[in-house]
Amino acid sequence: MAACQYEATVLVVEDNAIVRQIIGLTLSREGYRVVTVVNGQQALDFLHDNPPPCMIVLDLNMPVMGGEEFLYHRSQDGALAAIPVLLCSGDAEEQGPGLAAVYGIRYCPKPFEVDHLLHLVAEERLHAA
Repeated sequence: MAACQYEATVLVVEDNAIVRQIIGLTLSREGYRVVTVVNGQQALDFLHDNPPPCMIVLDLNMPVMGGEEFLYHRSQDGALAAIPVLLCSGDAEEQGPGLAAVYGIRYCPKPFEVDHLLHLVAEERLHAA
């Protein structure tokens, strides 16, 4: 797995400002360092220019580069492919879980319960450690 430079950094990739803020504040209150971006291209730029986060919380439908395209690019880069991803989407019931299965990542449907999101993030970090 890629070395996690910041023990509890989570990259949140979400185009909806309200959802991005809710996820960011929720994770921050739990002690995570949160970095937010609004699309997959910004996420790739961040990941190429900074030490890797310990996990990525990823939306599916975003402008410029959506979650599916981001996951493809991530899978093509060994260092990025090692970073755990939690796919959070309110999209069609089959697309989100299907992509999660294809890429071997977790899925959290929107709207989500805050406790459920926190549980999945903590569980994924433990699993990846």
